[in-house]
Amino acid sequence: MARLDRDMPDGGGDLGFYTGLGQEGEKGKTIAEQNAADAAARAAQSAPKPPTTNEEMLAQANALIAKLQGKVTAGEQSATELAALNPDVMTKAKGETNTEFLARKQAAEALARQNAMAENPLLNKAVKPTDAPAGKYYAWIGGTNTGQWKLYDIPGYGVTSTLGTSTLGTSTLGTSTLGTGTVDGLGTGLVTATPTLTATGPTLASDVFKQTLAVFFGAAEMAKPWANELYKVVSKFYKQGATSEEAFNMALLESETNPLMTDFTKRFKGIFALQKMKQAGKAVTVPTIAEYFATESKMGDILKASNLGDLANEDFLGDVLSKGVSATEFGNRITAIFDRIDSAPDAIKNTIRRFYPTLERVQLAKALALGDKGAKQLQQELTGYEVLSAAEQQGLGVSETLPGGITNERAQQIAKGGGTFASTLGQFGQIAGARETEQKLAEISGMKSMGVSGLTSAVIDKSATELKKLEDLTKQEEARFSGKAGNIGSKTFASQSRANRLI
Repeated sequence: MARLDRDMPDGGGDLGFYTGLGQEGEKGKTIAEQNAADAAARAAQSAPKPPTTNEEMLAQANALIAKLQGKVTAGEQSATELAALNPDVMTKAKGETNTEFLARKQAAEALARQNAMAENPLLNKAVKPTDAPAGKYYAWIGGTNTGQWKLYDIPGYGVTSTLGTSTLGTSTLGTSTLGTGTVDGLGTGLVTATPTLTATGPTLASDVFKQTLAVFFGAAEMAKPWANELYKVVSKFYKQGATSEEAFNMALLESETNPLMTDFTKRFKGIFALQKMKQAGKAVTVPTIAEYFATESKMGDILKASNLGDLANEDFLGDVLSKGVSATEFGNRITAIFDRIDSAPDAIKNTIRRFYPTLERVQLAKALALGDKGAKQLQQELTGYEVLSAAEQQGLGVSETLPGGITNERAQQIAKGGGTFASTLGQFGQIAGARETEQKLAEISGMKSMGVSGLTSAVIDKSATELKKLEDLTKQEEARFSGKAGNIGSKTFASQSRANRLI
């Protein structure tokens, strides 16, 4: 094999130029062999691939499903984390009731608060900070689950008072009154008169007072005259040794008749109403201001979850609280009863509409929330309306043409006995079908018809007396049919089975 080696100018000798057929190529192959191998590789790449088997397709599909499920799970986790960080972004899931949504949202809010407290200990009311700098103190501002510890200046801290050449330094005189004295003029700064101190108890800093109040009422309200008036009343009780919360509550009750405090006291009409109920001997609990705000907030959440956000205002909720309705009771009335009415058939809604001014959501919510009836009584009453609706669907409701039909009072009795729309609809159908037959049998036998009332007692209440009447009527018809009771002419029924299938 001839090989031509040439020295390259750049020192790259032995470059290996090959000439002629049969010379060696890459890895010992001849050029012809290398070309043939390249051609075979290109042909293999362009050749059609064998069809994918069912097993391979199934494996690929499962792999894709697993990948998508992973993305869905990650998305759900992201949504859960987002809801925990900001529960306000949560919305009702398809098929989720208001009660379920509210519980889920409250759980998310609790988780969000826990996460926030883990990052910022100042949000934990149960653990008061102990690292306040000199001259400052921590005070909790806001609700238990919405506020935080904030630093405030200690009133009077760092005030210096110099009498002649004598300095009191940083000692605090509080609200003590320092007597007057004269310097003897000798340049020694000695006080010739003995100062007097009058103790008046602890003081409540005005700025802390208003900052606390602004959390609930807004900063704009703090510029109104009632804020200063309230400060005077609260300070009075605070100086007497009451805690700030006790001072607020006592000030509220004392301020009810103060004309300068109207803008403040009207905000708590529910507390005043409950106080009067308590004084009248009724078993009610009068909430503190903090409890009042907390209950009001819960009720607002319930209304918003039921698409009744327009009612989530202090005026309406004050009326509700004035009735002594707790947040739990309020939730049962609005969510449980509203969910039931919302999902009811139109027939039931039409019946209910006669007993409430309107089924428009806001008006109905007001009727339910402000009524004196409890949630259980309202639900029982609602079941009665459903039973009445079932009777009316079968043409058995009381009317001018059917004076002996089912009244609301009778429907309520059936509901108390366990009857529902679903269970009585078919039963009323039986009664409607048997009514005409029973009337004819009673006429033939010379007896008084049982009417809708008697048939209802027999079919729904299983009254032994009414069932015996039906049995007697049936036996008499059987006797007539067999000829034992004589010839009764055209009044005889054509078939014994019609009597046997009376109900």
